[in-house]
Amino acid sequence: MRLRSAQRKPPIHGRSPSACPYRGFSLAEVLVAVAVFIIGMVGVTDLISQSRRIHHLTIQHFQATVVAESQLATLRVAGPDALRAEVAAERPQLPLGRPATVDGLGGFAWEVSIEPAAGVKDAYRVAVTVSWNTRGKRGRHAPPLERVTLTELIGQAAPASGGEAS
Repeated sequence: MRLRSAQRKPPIHGRSPSACPYRGFSLAEVLVAVAVFIIGMVGVTDLISQSRRIHHLTIQHFQATVVAESQLATLRVAGPDALRAEVAAERPQLPLGRPATVDGLGGFAWEVSIEPAAGVKDAYRVAVTVSWNTRGKRGRHAPPLERVTLTELIGQAAPASGGEAS
């Protein structure tokens, strides 16, 4: 019986791996890597764009809230007597619906509604609604206005009934 000597099988291409003169990536691998990179960059660009839009909208909401709080403060200082006269008057005296600017930025408008508070003597329910256009232009295809509404009860609260506190 004859023993066969262990022979190495030649590689499929006829050369050993160390003898191959070309090493690196194939064209298909490079194209796949570039495609994945481009898809990733498009996603990052979209994320940055969305973040900037949301940041701008948040700033506008904050500015509208400042305008509404300012109007409520003006009405609070005017007091319930001025509000009573305003409700009864045919020509309003308080600045209840003029365009507003915040830090030089225009585009805000507000409306104030004043109603007697139900069940509370000499008190008024005051609602200030500030609206603005998010794109700065009004046209046929413009989005609806954004709105912020703040409501407050202004006036004398009814005295509490009951005995003295001890």
